[in-house]
Amino acid sequence: MATNSTETGGPKSGVDIKKANEKGYDKIATAYLNWATKTPGPRIEATQKLIDLLPKTKATKVLELGCGAGVPATQLLAQHFTVTGNDMLGSPRKPKFTVLITR
Repeated sequence: MATNSTETGGPKSGVDIKKANEKGYDKIATAYLNWATKTPGPRIEATQKLIDLLPKTKATKVLELGCGAGVPATQLLAQHFTVTGNDMLGSPRKPKFTVLITR
């Protein structure tokens, strides 16, 4: 249960924003995962630019915030670096709590 107004719609609203956000994400997670794995876009290009800038060694550590199911960015990054992915919401491949994955 939310304990402060940053986790709810405000002190008197009774809306738990974190739970509402999670519920909304869960409704679209599978469709988003399918889209993200099949649709070229700026995220792959941006990830490749980061890969090009960093020393390519497993000693290089990358923290990916909002990694979702880990595609495509986490997979690309993990080919070169030690990657820790963090996401607060559920997805088809992850439980519904904050997750830290190191590859």
